[in-house]
Amino acid sequence: MDMDPGEYELLLQAIAEIHRQDVEEIEARRKGKLREGQPKSDAEIAFDLYTEELNATSSYLSDLSFARSLDSALETDVPLVQQLVRREIQELDDHEFAETITEDAQEQEPTTSPDSSDEESGHDRPQPLAAVHQPVFIGPSRVLERYARPAPSTHPSTSKAIPPPRAPVFAREPMTTCLICEDRTPVRTRTKVPCASKHDYCPTCITHLFHRSVLDETLFPPRCDGVTIPLDLVRHFFTADFLVTFAKKTREAGTRNRLYCHNPSCSQFLGEATVAPSAVPCSDCRRATCSACKGPAYSLYLPCAVDTSSQHVIELARTEGWQRCPSCHTMVELNTGCFHITCRCRAQFCYSCAAPWKTCECPQWDEARLLERAEQRVHNEFGNNEGEDEENRREGRVQAAVEQLRDNHECGHANWSFRSGGGACESCGDFYQWYLLLCDGCQMLACVPCQRNRL
Repeated sequence: MDMDPGEYELLLQAIAEIHRQDVEEIEARRKGKLREGQPKSDAEIAFDLYTEELNATSSYLSDLSFARSLDSALETDVPLVQQLVRREIQELDDHEFAETITEDAQEQEPTTSPDSSDEESGHDRPQPLAAVHQPVFIGPSRVLERYARPAPSTHPSTSKAIPPPRAPVFAREPMTTCLICEDRTPVRTRTKVPCASKHDYCPTCITHLFHRSVLDETLFPPRCDGVTIPLDLVRHFFTADFLVTFAKKTREAGTRNRLYCHNPSCSQFLGEATVAPSAVPCSDCRRATCSACKGPAYSLYLPCAVDTSSQHVIELARTEGWQRCPSCHTMVELNTGCFHITCRCRAQFCYSCAAPWKTCECPQWDEARLLERAEQRVHNEFGNNEGEDEENRREGRVQAAVEQLRDNHECGHANWSFRSGGGACESCGDFYQWYLLLCDGCQMLACVPCQRNRL
């Protein structure tokens, strides 16, 4: 026997109601038979689970019946709503037609002023109807189609064309383009940063930048085109725990000579190191660190112990030609370019002697590194070309790049050009498949995030 969905749901509700009555009778017979604290048998546990499933089924059938009745009511109201929309359109059309006739009558009687005619008739001139038609939505997945605009018509008593009724206004949310991912994002959710170009960031890219900044100090503080992005501008995107972490990172980044927990598995930031030794406890691992030698804390009556592991690292750095930042004591290695080093802590020093930049008499570059950087510049700008003529031309370009580096080895990365083709970013090392940005001054290849937020 075929049944429509409504009849089938009523049958299921009746069956569920019979089962519920049976459950109530069994519950009445069970009442009082169980002692307090006595564990239930498997049969009783199964009965309780069956009761819960029956209640859930009854609730589902009730909700389904309510939803179906609501959908049926909406189906019934569709013709009525369409009729109201058509009536409103007709009233607007009639009003505009009457207003046109009134204007023609006033043009045919030039001796009578509009004010006197209104006073004699005792009625005010009809005012334009300020109505805005909005689309009417029926149900969760149906919307009334936009009514068709009729063609302009003319009335026999006038030569003016009667304008058609106004079309409904479909409000579209204004959108903008994110600087980093280039996706379209609503204006209401974008973040306009205070750089010179007032760039827009989508919520995903701006939060990703702030989260990366607490892990990568070269990105701290978060900035765009060299201008710091205030935390208050994006505070509503983050949790309370992240705001605490960001505050700790701000304090750490603002400390020149930093002290970290000597426990390698902890390495928490403890504050600023001091010349006089003192024991600084760590709140995480509960160990104490000497504020002078940055090793394990000892009795104040004993001198600081020599850190043999640090001495081995220093000897290895001296052998490999590495240098140590005079501010945060981080080891750095120079691959190509001049001896001007900008550490992740923003300290600038000479790679040859570790003195503050432009305070020593060391040469500003190493010839081998200078040539290597010139070759890298030519490769970034022109690529690898085969053939004897191209090889001679390449050597000339490399020599020109060497001379340019001698005269201007420091680049502010002010202007960039689009370069199609994949490659690795020289700043972060990430590989990009489609394109990179080429610095017009030093021919450095960088990705968009590094160019905007790091360099």
